[in-house]
Amino acid sequence: MAAYLVGFCLVWFGGIVGFVIIGQLPHERTLANVGAMLAALLVALVPALATAFLPYRVTVSDDGTCSFRSLLRERRLRVDRIKEIDWDEDYMIIRHDSGKARVLLDPVFKPLLMRLLELNPMIKVPDDLRSSLDDRGAEEEVA
Repeated sequence: MAAYLVGFCLVWFGGIVGFVIIGQLPHERTLANVGAMLAALLVALVPALATAFLPYRVTVSDDGTCSFRSLLRERRLRVDRIKEIDWDEDYMIIRHDSGKARVLLDPVFKPLLMRLLELNPMIKVPDDLRSSLDDRGAEEEVA
């Protein structure tokens, strides 16, 4: 689903530049018109590339390697390098010793977080998130 949304965003930004902005410019190829087309392309490419680099899939392997997959790259790191996990309204922010990864927030990530905390209990997590994960773990043990 996330890959579909990211692909849709790329097509949307490309459509804005190709059909709306560049289509409204005069068709004479003067220096000012070409500069305006390049500026419009740059304005559309910045959010498109930011969206394409946003990880949509996070996996944790049995050997403790965490993989962040986006449309344009895949980043791997060891779970013991993860220092902190935080949330905001739209993203899960995973801070590690060489930077951070922002992942689109999805309720499916709770088992992933439980697995990360199982592999590295030293990860800093907000208290409300840790309590919700503990509640979920207790529900799974009962079931």
